[in-house]
Amino acid sequence: MLYQYLLKSILSIIIGVIFANILVETNITAKLNFLIKQMCIVSNLPDGAIVAALTYLFNSTAGKAALAELYRNKRIREDKTTTSAMLCTLPTVLGESLFRVHAPIALVFLGPALGSIYVGLNILSALVQAEAAVN
Repeated sequence: MLYQYLLKSILSIIIGVIFANILVETNITAKLNFLIKQMCIVSNLPDGAIVAALTYLFNSTAGKAALAELYRNKRIREDKTTTSAMLCTLPTVLGESLFRVHAPIALVFLGPALGSIYVGLNILSALVQAEAAVN
């Protein structure tokens, strides 16, 4: 049982990192820029940060790998990398953690009322962190 979980996790991470690198190298996300472009404009981040933020929606590990790759290739500065990592907390919470893990489990185990409060506070925390990155 544990080996199946580990194998599934490792395969998911590998696929996510490969997917992120394909997105970064082929610039496919140029068509999807409108999704996160406004947050990047407000926070004064380069287009590479948009790629990382979109990737965070699908897989946070892949998003971190995309951000690290942009930094290693000197396509994004250190201060912008830090801001991007903070800003990408929101897509991570919304995309990966909230809808795939936190919300379903919290609503079942904690009940509708307490589960909704937990999920709401999780979203609020991500919004506060994203706000700090924008300012």
